[in-house]
Amino acid sequence: GGLRGSSFFCVDLAWNYPYGYLDSDLTLIPEEYECSLRIQSVYVEPKYHGKGIGKRLMEELENEARRQKCAKVGIRSTLPAVAFYKAIGYKDMGEIWYGGYSAGRLELRLMIKEF
Repeated sequence: GGLRGSSFFCVDLAWNYPYGYLDSDLTLIPEEYECSLRIQSVYVEPKYHGKGIGKRLMEELENEARRQKCAKVGIRSTLPAVAFYKAIGYKDMGEIWYGGYSAGRLELRLMIKEF
C-alpha cells in the first residue's frame, strides 16, 4: 500500500523549514478484514495554527486512505486537539490511553473517521 510508513510535510519555501507534518501507518485489521489508517502524529508549528495547515494535511491523508480503500482513519489525540478532529468529522470514541513523555503522563483520546 502507498501509505505504509508515510509522512507528509508542509514546508515554508522561503526558509525551507517544515512547519507541519503528519506520520501514518496503513494497517489491515485481520478480524475485520478491512483497511484502516492509523495516524501516528500530526504537528503544526504554533505560529501557523488557525491557517488551515492541519486541515490540509488531514485532507491529503484521508484522500489517500480513500484511494487505498480504507474504511476508517484513527488517531489518539491529545485533549487540546480533540475539538480540531471533531470539527473535521472525527468522532470521539470515548477510549482513553495514557502515554508517557518527558514532562509526565499524557491523556490521549481515540478519534475515528469512517468513510
